[in-house]
Amino acid sequence: MAPKKGSAKKAAAAPNKNWEAGLATAQLEEESWRACVCLVVGSSGEDEELMEALALAVQRPQRQLFTLLTWDNTLTKIHELGNPKTKKPDDVPMFYEVTESAMLLLDAGEEIPCDLMAKILKFQLLDIKARDQQRRAAKQANDEPDDGPQHYVLVLGFYQPQLLGLLDAIGVHVANVIKLCSEHRKTCEVRQEQQRTSEGNEQSQSMSPDLDAETKLSTDVDMRYYSNLLDLVPPEACSVPLILHCVLEQ
Repeated sequence: MAPKKGSAKKAAAAPNKNWEAGLATAQLEEESWRACVCLVVGSSGEDEELMEALALAVQRPQRQLFTLLTWDNTLTKIHELGNPKTKKPDDVPMFYEVTESAMLLLDAGEEIPCDLMAKILKFQLLDIKARDQQRRAAKQANDEPDDGPQHYVLVLGFYQPQLLGLLDAIGVHVANVIKLCSEHRKTCEVRQEQQRTSEGNEQSQSMSPDLDAETKLSTDVDMRYYSNLLDLVPPEACSVPLILHCVLEQ
């Protein structure tokens, strides 16, 4: 008996029980596809504006060889694929099961540990690789350079230093750590330091003449010889020239 029309449906993606081992050993780079993964960090909260400007520049349509991998879109991916009760799309990426482990922790109000976050990042990098390879296969014009990496991934919003070693352990090499810093802020800090140093020098220089003046203009003078000279003359005989003479003698 022929099957009824419309009874054939695509089976939903079955969970892979061995996803963790498969994700750890999955090869990100190969001879025909290489990635340059860069971790972008800032030196202070003020540098978040620089990251936003960088993100806007990378997201332009002309930047097809660049992909942003941020903390925000990672959380979005976890919420999209991490609920085991929701129906997964037909084109669900491989190793999506890692998002379910993260979703359980987030629902419990706990933080995602670094080792699990490294696996989530690799899962997303493998998805970026698959989509980029599909784009290249569908593209007719071969106007992209043959040398160098096939794709550049900028990782933003992740500040755990342990991630570098954990990613390397599962086959993801971070090529660069890019530290963004505002030159204007650094220039202002240098100028403020120079101004404080200059004010300190001026203050010390202005205090030195006062100290010298206090030493030279001291009123502690030995008046004994002057007094002895005046005592030799009767008071009624004292005159201004005589007093001046005694001062000069003193």
